[in-house]
This record gives sequence, structure tokens and C-alpha cells, in this order.
Amino acid sequence: MDALVFLEQMQDHPDYCVHGKVAVIGGGNTAMDAAALAKARGAEDVYVIYRRSFNEMPAWPKERDAAVKAGIHLLLLTQPIGYQTDAGGRVNGVQVVRTELGQPDESGRRSPVMIPNSEHVIPVTMVVEAIGEQIATGVSLVLSSIQLSRRGLVHVD
Repeated sequence: MDALVFLEQMQDHPDYCVHGKVAVIGGGNTAMDAAALAKARGAEDVYVIYRRSFNEMPAWPKERDAAVKAGIHLLLLTQPIGYQTDAGGRVNGVQVVRTELGQPDESGRRSPVMIPNSEHVIPVTMVVEAIGEQIATGVSLVLSSIQLSRRGLVHVD
């Protein structure tokens, strides 16, 4: 499930409970929000899966610290490569591979490099994807006179 859809549904249904183990893919503030909400709504375990290290994680330090304090597991240097499903087509695992950091990419962060033969499956009952978010088209039109960085942040001197 997309993270923004997950957050919206949880906001619309304050009595909804989350069961089992949840994987949240991504390392930004939205990932931290989704993970914290899943944990608060009853998830047995919540794993934030992020392919880079703690230092490269884009989430604000306050958000990361709150996630750790809430008992959320940060699986760093771990890259999702697929999903595992049961006979009914329901997700029951995230296929991951360990990574190490290589040279910096265009964002300035060190690139994750997959470690051969380190693939494994993390059993879960739900996956929330908090990756690749961009500013909505309508918002982009309103902000057309404002210069944004590659990461969608307001460019400043």
C-alpha cells in the first residue's frame, strides 16, 4: 500500500487496528510517520527497510529518534528486491538483499551496492511503500515561480 494512502485511510478510520508484522519501505519522514502509526495501531512488529545507512536517511533526526523510541526496527543497508505472496496472492514477505555504501550519487548520498548472496525474506503481513514521493501537480503549478531542488525542497541561498 502506498504510504500516503495508508496514512489517509488510518486518519479516516481512527478505530482501525493493524495486525501482524508491517514493513515500511523508505527512509523519509513519511516512512517514519507510517511506521509510527502502524505501531500505535497495534502492529506486532514494524520494520523500516532502508537501503542506505543512518547518516544518509532523509528523515529528520527527531522523526528517526521517535521511531526508535517507539520500538520500530530500522533495517538499514537493506534493499527490497521483491515481494513474496501466499497461494491467494496476499503479501507474506519482503525479499531483501544486504547493501554496502559505494560512491556518492547525484543526490550527494553514497549509493547502495548489493552484497551478493545476502538475499533473504522478512515475513510480514503488510507492506507500506514510502518511496519516490513528489509534489502533486496542482501544488507544482501554484509554486511555479519558486525554484525547487532535485529533492523537491525550496532552493535558498
